[in-house]
Amino acid sequence: MVKILLIGCGQLGSRYMQGFFNSNREIMVQILEPNEFSRVNLNNMLCDDVNKKGKKYFFIDSIDEVYEDISFAVIATSSDVRYKILEELVSKKRIKKIILEKVLFQKEEEYYKALKLINENNIRCWVNHTRRMFPFYRRIQDNLKDSKYLSFSISGGSWGMACNALHFLDCIEFLSQSKIESLDLSNVNKALYSSKRKGFLEINGIITGRTNRALFSLTSMENCSPLLIDICLDDMRIIVDENKGLYYIQGENNNWDRFECFEEKICYFQSELSAILLEDILNDSCQLPEYKDAMELHLKFILPLIAHINSFGKNKYDYCPIT
Repeated sequence: MVKILLIGCGQLGSRYMQGFFNSNREIMVQILEPNEFSRVNLNNMLCDDVNKKGKKYFFIDSIDEVYEDISFAVIATSSDVRYKILEELVSKKRIKKIILEKVLFQKEEEYYKALKLINENNIRCWVNHTRRMFPFYRRIQDNLKDSKYLSFSISGGSWGMACNALHFLDCIEFLSQSKIESLDLSNVNKALYSSKRKGFLEINGIITGRTNRALFSLTSMENCSPLLIDICLDDMRIIVDENKGLYYIQGENNNWDRFECFEEKICYFQSELSAILLEDILNDSCQLPEYKDAMELHLKFILPLIAHINSFGKNKYDYCPIT
C-alpha cells in the first residue's frame, strides 16, 4: 500500500486527493488540515469515492501523528506558512520525497533554509509546475530544440500575474531548455489588487526578460480577456489558447500564408495529474522541476517584485505577499 501525507486539503489539496483516488494502486492518505470547512468540503467531494477498493484516507491533527513509512508528502498550503510546515515535518519525520506548491515561500531566507534542510536530509523535492507534465508542451519542446531564435509572449486580462507568472516562467525555461537570466518588472503597474485569496495581493502590467536562447514578455491587463501564448521560432509561429484547447500554426511549410487551427486537450487539472504524478514519484521519474532549480527561478521573480511593490505606496514589505 502506498502511504501519502497531504498537508492542506483546500482548493488545490482536494484536487490532489481526487487524482490519488484515480490511481490503480492501494492508497492510504493521511491529511493534515486544521480548517474544518476544508475537511467537510473534502468529505463531500469524495463521498462517492470512499468505497473505492483499496482507497482510504483520514485526518490527523499534528505532524507527530504522521506514519514513519510515508512514501511521499505533498505540502499544498498557502505560501505564508509553507516553510514552517516543511521545517517541522523534516525535523520530526524521515520523509524522503516531497512535493511543494508554488509560490514556494514569501521570504528570501526561507529558500536557503529549505535548501539546507533538503540537502542535509537527502530529500528528493519537486515543485509542482504542472505544464511540464502536459503532453502538448512536451511535444512542442522537441520542435523548439534546434531553433536559433525563440520568443514567447503571454498576454491576457486579469489572469492573476502574481499568482501564476511563475508557472509560465517555468514553462518558458522548460520549452527553451535554458535558464531565465534577467527579469524586468519596471512596467508592472504601480498598483496592487486584491487576490481571490484573502490576505494576498495581485498585480497587472508587463514583465519582460530573456534566457540565453529566448526573449519573452508577460502581459496582464486589468480588464478580463482571454489569455493567449504566442511562440515564435525560426520557421514557425504557434499561438496557443489553453482555455479552448486550440492552437494555431503558421510557418514556412505553407509560405507563411495562413494559420492552421488544431484542437487538442492542452491543460490538465491537478485531479487528472495526481495519479500520474504518484507513479512518477514512486519510479523516480518525476517530470517536475527539482527544488534547487525552481528555487533559483522563484527568487528571480519574488525579489524584484518585493522591490517594485515597495517603490510605491505606504506599506513596505520584507516578504512577497503573494501565494
